[in-house]
Amino acid sequence: MEMKKQKKLRGSMTIFAALVMILTLAVVGICTEYGRQQAIEYMVQAGTSAAAESVFAAYHAPLAEEYQLYGRLIPGKDMSSLEEETKEYVGAWGQAESAAGSLTAFVPQSAAWTQMVMLTDENGAVFRELATQAMKASAGNLLTDLVKEEAGKSQDADIRNILEENSRKDTMKSQDLFQNYEDMKNALQEEQKRREEEAKRREEEEALTEQAAGSEEGAQDLPDSGQEERERQQDMKKGKKYLRLLAAVRELLKKGILGVAVPKGKVISKSRIPSGNLPSSMSSSQKGRCVRSVGKGSGSSLLFREYLMRHMHSFRSENISAPPYYELEYLIGGKTTDEANLRSAVVRILWIRTALNMHSLGRFPLKQQILREAAFLAVGWTGNAALVETVVKLLTTAWSFSEGLADIRILLDGGFVPLIKEEADWQLSLENAADGWREADRRSGSREDGMAYEDYLRICLYYQSLSSLSYRAMDVIQWNIRRLDRRFRMDSCMVEGRLGVTASSRLLFSPLYGFLVKGGKKTGFVRKSTGFSYIAERIP
Repeated sequence: MEMKKQKKLRGSMTIFAALVMILTLAVVGICTEYGRQQAIEYMVQAGTSAAAESVFAAYHAPLAEEYQLYGRLIPGKDMSSLEEETKEYVGAWGQAESAAGSLTAFVPQSAAWTQMVMLTDENGAVFRELATQAMKASAGNLLTDLVKEEAGKSQDADIRNILEENSRKDTMKSQDLFQNYEDMKNALQEEQKRREEEAKRREEEEALTEQAAGSEEGAQDLPDSGQEERERQQDMKKGKKYLRLLAAVRELLKKGILGVAVPKGKVISKSRIPSGNLPSSMSSSQKGRCVRSVGKGSGSSLLFREYLMRHMHSFRSENISAPPYYELEYLIGGKTTDEANLRSAVVRILWIRTALNMHSLGRFPLKQQILREAAFLAVGWTGNAALVETVVKLLTTAWSFSEGLADIRILLDGGFVPLIKEEADWQLSLENAADGWREADRRSGSREDGMAYEDYLRICLYYQSLSSLSYRAMDVIQWNIRRLDRRFRMDSCMVEGRLGVTASSRLLFSPLYGFLVKGGKKTGFVRKSTGFSYIAERIP
C-alpha cells in the first residue's frame, strides 16, 4: 500500500516537474523570441533607412553635374519597379547572418513609397529651395548683398518704382510712349488752319483798303504785318526738325526695334523652344501639389535668381553647343522662339533705360533749357502755353528713347551703361537724337563701372514672378538634360519621400510568442518607416 502511494507521489512529481519544465521553456522561449524580434525590428529599421538612402543615392548624375540639383529619376513614374528595387535593398539586410547564425534574418513583404515630393511640386518652391541650397553651398550668403546692389535694391523708392513698373513691359508702341502726340498734332493743324484763314482774311481787308482809300497809314501796316509773318515762318522752319524727331521715333516703333537695336555683325537666333511635357505646361493642380512653406525669405529669393544667372545662357554668352540659345531671355519672356524672347528682354530693358533717362533729364538744368527752347521753336508761334508744355514732354520722351536705344546697342555689343546717368554720360544731343543712336557702340558712352547687359537681365529677373521663373527655368534644364537622357523629366525626379516596409520572420524559439503578441500568427511581422529628403531640414 505504501509502495503504491510512493509510486503515485513520484509520478505526480514527474508530471509536475514536466509541467514546470514546459512552462519554464515556454517562458524562456517567449523571452528569447521577444529579444530576437526586437533585434529583427532594429534590423528592419536599419534596413529601411539604408534602403531609402540607397534609393536616393542613385540621384540623376547629369542633373547634379550640370545644375547642382539632386533628384531620383523614376522613368515613367513607374513606382512598381522602384518598390521592387527598394525591396532588394531591404532584403540584403534581411539575409545578413550573425556569428551565431541567421537569428535576425527577415524577408521584406512590401515596400511602399508615400508622401513623395517631385522637383516640380509646390508651385516651384521645391526647385527654388534646391537651387538656393546649391548657391549657399558654393558661395554662401555673402552673395545676397551683391545681388541686392546690382538688382537696384539699394536705390531710392523712385528708382525702384521705375524698375518694377518698366521691367514687366514686353511691348513698346508709339501710343504707349507718346500719349499726347495725336492731340498735339491736331492742335497744330487747327492752329495752322486758323492762321491761314486769318492771313487770307487780312490780305482781303488790306486789298479793299488800298483800293478804296489808298491810305498811307494802311500801307505802313503792310511791312510790319509781313515782317511778323516772316518771323513766324522762320520759327516754324527751325522747330520742324524737332517735330520730325517725334515722327521719326514713332515710325521706328512701327517697324520694330529689334532689327535696329542689335549692332552690326550680331546674328539673331531663329531657333524655336522645344515643346511637349514641359514643366511650365503643367496644370495648376499639378504645380501646387504638396504645398509647404519653403524658400520665402528675401535672401533665398535673391540667391535663387543669382543661381539662374550663373547657370543660364543669354544673347551675350559664347560657345553654346545647341539651341535654344537665349535661356535667360526665355525666363523673362516665356515666348516660343529665341528671337521673340530676345525682343521681349530688349524691350523691357529699353523701357527701363527710357524711364531712367527721363528721370536723369529732370536733373540736368541745361538740358531742360534746351528742351524748352526746342518746344518754343516748334510750337511757340501758336501762343498756346499748354501746347508748349505738351511738346516739352513729348521731346523729353523722344530724346530719352533715342538715348535708350543707343544704350541698348552698347549693351548688346558688350559695353556698359550706368543705371543712373550723370550729364557727362549722355551720348546724344537733341539735334542728332533722330539717328545718332546708330553710331553707338561699346566704346561710345560706355563706362567700365557701369552695368552690363546681364546686369539689366538680372533686374528684369528680380521683378518677375517666382513661380513663372521657376517653371521656365525647369523647362530650360529639362530640354538640356534630355539631350543626354531621353527619359529625363523634371516631374519624374523625386526629391523627398517616406518609405514604409513590412517584413516577416519565422518564430524560431516560441510559436507562443506569435499567439500572445502578434494575434495568433506563427510568423512575426514588422512594419517600419523612414523619410529622406535632398533638402536640408525637410526630413519628412
